[in-house]
Amino acid sequence: MANDRGLVLAACATVLFAATVLAALVGYSGSVTQEGLRRTLAKASPESAGTRLSGPVPPGGVAATQAKVDRALREIYREVPVTAPVAIRSDTFTLPGQEKKERPELTAFAAYSGIARHARLVSGRWPGRGAALEAVLPADAARAMRVSPGASLTLRGRIDRAQVVQVTVVGLFQVNAADDALWQGDRLVTTGLERGDYTTRGPLVVPIETFAAKFTGSGVQARWSVMPDLRGLSADGMVDLGRRVRGGGEVFEKSGPGFAAVTRLPELTEQLNGAVLVSRSTMLIPVLQLVMLAGYALVLVARLLADHRRQEIALLRMRGAAMLQLTGLTLAEGLFIVLPGALLAPLLAGPLLRALGWAPAVEAAGLRLDAGPLLPLFGISVAAALASAAVLTVPTLRGAGRSLVVTRTRRGASWTDAVLLIVAALALWQLSRYGGAPTTGAIDPVIVSGPAIALLAGGVLLLRLVPITSAAVERVASRGRGFAVSMGARQVSRSSIRHAGPALLLVMAMAVGVLSVTTMATWRQSQLDQADFRAGADLRLTVPDGGHAPSPMGRAGRLAALPDVTGVVGVRRQDATLGDLSVGLLAADVRALAGTLRVRPDLAAALRRADLASNRSPAPGGTFPGRPESLQFDVRATPEGQLKDDLQLDVTLADGRGLLYRVPLPAVKPDGRTRTVTLNAADLAGPGGVISYPLSVRGLHHSPDHPPAGRVKADLLGARGTGTGEAPLPQAARSAAPPSGKKTQPAVPGIVTRELADRSLVKVGGTVTLGTADGEQPVRIVAVVPALPSADPGRPALLVDLPDLAQRRLAAGSATADGLVPDEWWASARGDRAVRELASRPDLARVASDRAALRRELRDAPLGAALQGALVLGFAAALAFAVIAFVVSSAVAARERAREFAVLRALGVRGRQISGMLAVEQTFLVGLGLVGGLALGLLVARLVVGHIVLTVQAGAPYPPADLVVPWTILLAVFAAVAAVFGLLLAVLTRALRRRVAGEGTDR
Repeated sequence: MANDRGLVLAACATVLFAATVLAALVGYSGSVTQEGLRRTLAKASPESAGTRLSGPVPPGGVAATQAKVDRALREIYREVPVTAPVAIRSDTFTLPGQEKKERPELTAFAAYSGIARHARLVSGRWPGRGAALEAVLPADAARAMRVSPGASLTLRGRIDRAQVVQVTVVGLFQVNAADDALWQGDRLVTTGLERGDYTTRGPLVVPIETFAAKFTGSGVQARWSVMPDLRGLSADGMVDLGRRVRGGGEVFEKSGPGFAAVTRLPELTEQLNGAVLVSRSTMLIPVLQLVMLAGYALVLVARLLADHRRQEIALLRMRGAAMLQLTGLTLAEGLFIVLPGALLAPLLAGPLLRALGWAPAVEAAGLRLDAGPLLPLFGISVAAALASAAVLTVPTLRGAGRSLVVTRTRRGASWTDAVLLIVAALALWQLSRYGGAPTTGAIDPVIVSGPAIALLAGGVLLLRLVPITSAAVERVASRGRGFAVSMGARQVSRSSIRHAGPALLLVMAMAVGVLSVTTMATWRQSQLDQADFRAGADLRLTVPDGGHAPSPMGRAGRLAALPDVTGVVGVRRQDATLGDLSVGLLAADVRALAGTLRVRPDLAAALRRADLASNRSPAPGGTFPGRPESLQFDVRATPEGQLKDDLQLDVTLADGRGLLYRVPLPAVKPDGRTRTVTLNAADLAGPGGVISYPLSVRGLHHSPDHPPAGRVKADLLGARGTGTGEAPLPQAARSAAPPSGKKTQPAVPGIVTRELADRSLVKVGGTVTLGTADGEQPVRIVAVVPALPSADPGRPALLVDLPDLAQRRLAAGSATADGLVPDEWWASARGDRAVRELASRPDLARVASDRAALRRELRDAPLGAALQGALVLGFAAALAFAVIAFVVSSAVAARERAREFAVLRALGVRGRQISGMLAVEQTFLVGLGLVGGLALGLLVARLVVGHIVLTVQAGAPYPPADLVVPWTILLAVFAAVAAVFGLLLAVLTRALRRRVAGEGTDR
């Protein structure tokens, strides 16, 4: 072994480096996967991870029912921490002064555990548990009931009229978020108002203990909002929890009849389990590339070692050494070579990962890289070492009985190439059909190995071009006078097999680098595209219910005045149905969206917003000049018979953005006289609101909340702005027509998703009719797109023009009071000052989506950072293997060609010419490897990268990932690798020149 010190050291270094990187990657994969799972579970929402539980509470049984629920939750969730606040509401009570009415306004008592964490006091204090009954009231309900802190109310039960309750209101509150899981969509507590057969205001919130003592006499229904803390779960623990929650219905049945649980946690655990599997499988891609490159580098060194020992082995055979003895000796040498790798690799994996933690992507993601327990790493390193020992042993034993070099025949090589091509094509075909998380519980190994197999197949095919290319170079070089160039080209042409190994490794290393760079760039751009599509705009703002905030008409101007905001667009998001299919209906001003929409240009063009805008119904006019401080309307109400009560009318106004708002007018007497009623602009805008001028009058209507007791004819005779002039009345606004009563709305043009078009079996030009809260809505399809911005790509959805929809419904007399008021605002913003201001003004709007924050979240997600880190480490390893193989091959080739150099010296060739010849040979191989690797990497990237770039939850991305080739970075990598090998060539050439000189040649 002493005579082969260089080869032995190369083999030892290869094994040590391969085992270390392999152990680091395996530990890295587990660490990153667990960290990604932890972060995802920590961000799980109550809608996805929580459980809505409801059940009956018998008279006086609040404590006993709570104890049953606690036992059931412990049985289901076990060691997982759980919070389960309860909400209980009593039977209704009649408000004071309403006792004699046929349909009196009502209120109810309620209790919410931990309400102080979910709501804030506007005035007063939270109720106590003393003898006197104290309660707090939503601020919106208090304004409508004309109640302030300190007021005492005497309430009588609506069902049990003998039940009389005296309660003191000690405070007013406002909920922090209407979509908080504690409220479970209860509009009574979030808005202070609930309309049904009766109008209910409230609720009067009391402590849980007070409610249990005073308001469960006839039994009530309680609701629990169960939310587990999933941050400490492992992947296996998550799956087990999903199974237990799925079977939770049987557990709650033991608590008594009437309990019902609704949860999506089992679906979440299944989705995340698939995401974990895909994440681990994705991490196998660089691992397999590493194994392939390390294995080939080791095979190359082993062959060089076997060739170098062939005479020694033949001599041992001639002296009677048995094959078994040679096997034992060779295996012992192999085990000795791999021993440092087996022992040191697990210890070096941790420092290597800590060094990798300084990578920009990993550092930005905040990942805590840990190789994990040493025992599994030792298992990996020992397995890698044993496999390496076998690789080092086999070539020597195969050559033990041969005295000459035996090479594989061209036919055998052709068959091998053909098989490799077929396997690569099959892997790429399967990869092209891949769409995210697996459905079989396992990943196809052919798919995972697809990039590695494609790289190997492409590298082998490129090597077949070496003889052809070198022959062409030789013909060109032979025309010149330079000895080094012509002889070097000739040597490469005649000895291409000798150079195949190092050239293939260099091709593969460069291709891995190109694949890594393009994958990272494509991943990053894909996450940004996904964030843009999910957000739709720089900011998506949702409108809170109630509160001291601008009115709907004043909200647009107020939001547009936020710092850094350059424009806002009102959007109405509504759920619709098509048979049993749930459909998302998105209504927005498609003309105004042009300056607000933030999606990829090709996706924006596919929306064909111009087609919707061109079909918009013309506005009827009726515009008030200037910016009036108040609006005056001349109204005449003529009854057909006797009417005692005043008449309540509504007027529809359009603001400067084309949005329609239905506003109640002051009540008028139905006596046939013309009366002037006034609307103050400040009242229309609401507290702090800003109206978007100019305003227009579009229609006059009977109030749906206060319909007339008899037939009455209402006319709008004139409208004007105070100090600005008359507004010409459109014909449709001159009289209040009775409600249409039609259940079918007028048809509007719309853009539908492919999912909806396929489900409805309707193409462009056809009509699909959806069920909405306002009746059936026909939509004439003008375009079909894969998905709509801000909508779930997998859910059927459609987009219509909001001003057009509102005007068509208004013209048909079918618009409702609040059916078309925007409940969401899309804003374009240049900075984050608007987000900071809204954080202190939750009553103004809530940030439902922040594009910049979402971009950072997806860009720095653990899965993306993990893949980028692994690719960087894999490329560094590939480059190291190529360098080792190149140095060893060059040194061995120079030693084996000593006789050839001696002959050349005898023929008068100088040492400088010989070293120049060697430099030409190596330069040709390096150039071929770099250029070939660049071409191969780009080809494989084109075929592979789009299919391995996933979402942060390991699903198929939308928009689909487009390959991004960062030419600047690629050229920098190319130049860096060329510089490394250029420096290496200089060092090798200098060493060979000294060696030739040391053999007695002249300098």
